[in-house]
Amino acid sequence: MEEARNKERGDAINTIRQLMQDYEITTADLIVKKTRKARSPVMPKYKDPNSDKTWSGMGKPPAWIAGKDREAFLIA
Repeated sequence: MEEARNKERGDAINTIRQLMQDYEITTADLIVKKTRKARSPVMPKYKDPNSDKTWSGMGKPPAWIAGKDREAFLIA
């Protein structure tokens, strides 16, 4: 059974190689490139009254707001 599978696999590889040659397909043509969607900028949600630094609320909170009540830093 394994022997038959290996023969089928070899035949498939030969067919693929022949098709690639016939249609001038390279291995680079077969590589799927993942594209990343660009995010639009996020508006700041919090502001430090002392330094006027802002934070959108996404990601790790900055030191000036970490562990504090965020309500006091909300931008109106």
